[in-house]
Amino acid sequence: MQGQQVSHYRLTDKLGAGTFGEVWTGVHVDDPDFTVAVKLVSPQVRDDPAFLTALRKECRALDRLDHPSIVRFRELVVRDGTVAMVLELLEGDDLEAVLAAGPQPIDEVVRILDKVLDGLAYAHSEGVVHRDIKPGNIFRCADGRVKLTDFGIARAADGTWATQTGTQTGTLDYMAPERFSRGGGSAASDVYAVGLVAWELLAGRRACEGLDLPQKLGWHVSEGISDVRQVRPDCPAWLAEVVAALGSKEEAARPADGAAALALLRARRGGTKAPVAPAMSALTAPGTVALSTAEVAGARSLSSAAPGTGSGPPVGDRARPGPAPAGRSGGSVKLLGAVAAVAAVLLLGVGGWLGKRELDRRAEQAVQAALEAAYQAAASVDTIAAWTAFLEAYPEHPRSDEAEAARSKAIEAEIARTGIADWVPIPGGRFMMGSAEHEAAQPVHPVTVASFELMKREVTVAQYRKCVRAGACTEPDDNVSCNWGDAAREDHPVNCVDWMQATAFAAWAGGRLPTEAEWEYAARSGGKEQAYPWGNEPATCSRAIMSPDMERSHTSGCGENRTWPVCSKPEGNSAQGVCDLAGNVFEMNQDTWHETYEGAPADGTARESASSQRVLRGGGWARDPSRLRASHRHRDAPERRYINVGFRLAR
Repeated sequence: MQGQQVSHYRLTDKLGAGTFGEVWTGVHVDDPDFTVAVKLVSPQVRDDPAFLTALRKECRALDRLDHPSIVRFRELVVRDGTVAMVLELLEGDDLEAVLAAGPQPIDEVVRILDKVLDGLAYAHSEGVVHRDIKPGNIFRCADGRVKLTDFGIARAADGTWATQTGTQTGTLDYMAPERFSRGGGSAASDVYAVGLVAWELLAGRRACEGLDLPQKLGWHVSEGISDVRQVRPDCPAWLAEVVAALGSKEEAARPADGAAALALLRARRGGTKAPVAPAMSALTAPGTVALSTAEVAGARSLSSAAPGTGSGPPVGDRARPGPAPAGRSGGSVKLLGAVAAVAAVLLLGVGGWLGKRELDRRAEQAVQAALEAAYQAAASVDTIAAWTAFLEAYPEHPRSDEAEAARSKAIEAEIARTGIADWVPIPGGRFMMGSAEHEAAQPVHPVTVASFELMKREVTVAQYRKCVRAGACTEPDDNVSCNWGDAAREDHPVNCVDWMQATAFAAWAGGRLPTEAEWEYAARSGGKEQAYPWGNEPATCSRAIMSPDMERSHTSGCGENRTWPVCSKPEGNSAQGVCDLAGNVFEMNQDTWHETYEGAPADGTARESASSQRVLRGGGWARDPSRLRASHRHRDAPERRYINVGFRLAR
């Protein structure tokens, strides 16, 4: 096998073997520096037409998964008796190896959990459920990246196909209780598995350690994970609560999908006791709340499968529903398909005992209940996509007028959000972060930042007001020097808000707070070795809103003793055109505070820990020029509100 060419790649080293074949390193024949992983499918399964059909569908699904936390699929090769999947080659260790090293640091567990849920949220939004989340399928790269791997048994979330057709797939140690009763897998069962993995990383041992197969089944259904603080006393309460929610044995108590779980993690990490969000995969899945037409029609026609009169017990094979049709295009996620399926099973089960009229009546009741549940599911998400999907699926629904009105309202809300920010693209790159002149900014260290977008301006009072009117944000303080409540300051940066209010605005506006590395990279005009966004010239009132002389209070705000309208000092813009990265207001970052950069991530991601403080950057109108340097770091408690602090978003 070594030396064999598969597509454009020559096999060099065998990396491992599994149920379906072997994994090899592949080197591009024209570029020896470009390497991939090649999964060769074994002869025992590659000649099965059903397997090959399912594999092609699977690869089409994987091909659309383009996310930093998901291993990249490159191509499917079916040629000359060879069937192979070509994938991104990863260097590092899977979490099996990490777990073997014992309990992991709190901030590292949080970082891994955030990355895994971010990738899972994206997969779920594309209609793909993993179904085999476990430590061996999560990879921590040598450069710090975290990747979900082995979507080899992943399937479309509408359940119409799977590589192992008709079988229960996944690893028992991480299998959600509901899968034992109804099989398959769901976004919520993926979340359950992530919760168990997080518990194990904190505890340094298996959740099901020492149990045999029957005991594991009973453990998942009846016990579940304990409070992780019993085995890891230093775990912060908020993290223990998140892990407990993700790993809850009760499906209804669990975040519905990756996006909801990620939102919970980030909200609790910031100190907010936010309710668990509804399934966010609904935002991009056209068929999210739709029972298929065949499912509804099938429930209504059940009586045709029942005898006119019945005596004796029901016969299981007297009537069987046919195969479900393929789901809607676009990777639909049908939250309510199970409703019709359960109704059908129950009605078929009693069909032998009931007369046709009674069966018709019960079938209609089941349909009406399912239709009402579909409406309530759309209402719980309340987005344009959800209401559009509902109206397309049920154009003659009894509540279609209400749904149309709700859709119109959602459109109005979206219009209010659009245009909330002028986004400036910041091309990624490598730079030296920190400064030898400031102890908290040491050691100076290399960081590689991925491309991102940053708001041109700090969030203004007018922009924040839209979020308040939409009911997604709470009002800032309106004390003296706070800009809220002053009609003349609508174009000033919003201040007197805390970190939780900033993250709530970010969630509403479709962004996030920048990481500390992203912020400094942007403030250095794309990572240049310069002190300020404009270069190395001193900070003056021609370039920034500040206090040039802290001994003389009347100089604060360059003589105004307050903030200025955003982008008032274009001379101080960065090379990319971003305003006020020095002065006006300090800007909140995503990271928790650490006294130095020792142990900081090198990939530009946020640094998280149990710290009670958050990072602030950029200086403000009441601070001296030294605070305006791109490398200067400041911090405060996330619940505090200041006249000198605001924020801007990244995405």
